[in-house]
Amino acid sequence: MKKFFIATALSLLLLGCQETGTSESGPSNVSFDTPITLEIQKPVTFDDGLVVNLISIDDSRCKEGVRCIWPGQITATLEAFDGTILIDSFQLGTVQGKIDYIPIVASIPPYKFTLSDSTTTAATIIVTKNF
Repeated sequence: MKKFFIATALSLLLLGCQETGTSESGPSNVSFDTPITLEIQKPVTFDDGLVVNLISIDDSRCKEGVRCIWPGQITATLEAFDGTILIDSFQLGTVQGKIDYIPIVASIPPYKFTLSDSTTTAATIIVTKNF
């Protein structure tokens, strides 16, 4: 009887530690050609079923008060899905026009992804679709 009580108590304790099932997804039915701010690991779904997820943000910018040999940039790593099927993984950066920099725009036909702003925790993109 004592073993049964201990096993029951442990089971209830473990059940109490389970995740609550909160949704990590962002907005659904997002429209094309409008700025959308993505947070890390909170995917958004567009009108046609395209799902975009911000995987990570890398900030290599020169910190205030530090002398650097280059200004650095923020790089957002994203994934695009057609429903649940991965179309591509890509990066968008905050500096344009230099060979060593990650581009601000990425094209994955029929979509074009443009980074309009980024912080260390979120990225604002505009997605256009060529019909």
